[in-house]
Amino acid sequence: ITPSTYRLYGKRMPAKEATDCYIHQVKNHLPANMVNESLSQDIQMAHGAQSGWTVASETTSNYLDGKMKESRRIIFFVGAIYQFTYNDDRFRFNQSQLGLLISLPSQRDLDRFRKIKILVAPPGLKDFIYDETLSLADYIELGWEQHSVGLTRDKTFNTGGFKARRRQYGLKHHVNSTVHASMGNT
Repeated sequence: ITPSTYRLYGKRMPAKEATDCYIHQVKNHLPANMVNESLSQDIQMAHGAQSGWTVASETTSNYLDGKMKESRRIIFFVGAIYQFTYNDDRFRFNQSQLGLLISLPSQRDLDRFRKIKILVAPPGLKDFIYDETLSLADYIELGWEQHSVGLTRDKTFNTGGFKARRRQYGLKHHVNSTVHASMGNT
């Protein structure tokens, strides 16, 4: 089974573990200067608190892992394939549509959560393999469109005595899913 093989799981936890394994494999395989990473900013605030948001506890982050499509860690490298986790306001892309990273964003841009350029697959394309011999112009000629992707919309979740939020790009690695999520992609 190659790293590009798409995997299906019955539950979210094995799918999350497989994504973590994929990230680990890519980081070990590629030189450090060819991989950048976005770590989410998880925050929490006690219900009825007068103070502002604070850094989330590990328990709160684990809760957000189960509630959100966006993971804590997303790695970026040329040729990475993603799924969008939200619909763009101007309908440039839809949730679960595929995207391809053709140029590596800087770590500084990722740390500041600046929008990044990504190629959006033609509607209906559900599987492909990155071809490094094709240029940006070649992909555009094949029907791909280049757009900017940013953070997913703020969603507040109630977890016990806290409200919690996650700040992260609206992307997830296209390496696996649960059976129920894949049925929704038909």
